[in-house]
Amino acid sequence: MPAAFMGKNAVRFSSAIAAVAIAGTCAGAQSYSFVKIADSALDDFDPFSTGAPSLSDAGYVAFGTQSADGSSSRVLRSGAGLSRPLVVIGDDQVNNEIGSFFDTVSVNNLGQVCMWATISGPVFERILRGDGGPLEVIAEASDGELFNFMSVITSINDSGTV
Repeated sequence: MPAAFMGKNAVRFSSAIAAVAIAGTCAGAQSYSFVKIADSALDDFDPFSTGAPSLSDAGYVAFGTQSADGSSSRVLRSGAGLSRPLVVIGDDQVNNEIGSFFDTVSVNNLGQVCMWATISGPVFERILRGDGGPLEVIAEASDGELFNFMSVITSINDSGTV
């Protein structure tokens, strides 16, 4: 037996395993159910390009992703209560000035989603808010302007403030 598993180390290792085993038996079993809100085959997105989803208390789920063929960047959102179908909040093939959306987004209880995107032209990045209609510009960055760089991580509250 390796020296690492003998003596004091063996006692520490055994104690740690016992503590985990005891903690596992003390906790009451919980049941969970899973609701499928997105399916990469049905909703035409690449599951390996999907960012961390954002979930609101009202059951909206939003996430950034790329199309299955990698030709476009999108932000998708479920309906309230985790309902389908997914709503396209932003798509760089529709919003032509957008180069791509970052895959981390935020959603509030009204279903509004905020996101960061690269832009083509003199403005090179924007923070946007949308709910399925036209995207609203919250802030933008370009050379010589108030902002020349912004964080790619955005957050939105239930009043719509980004």
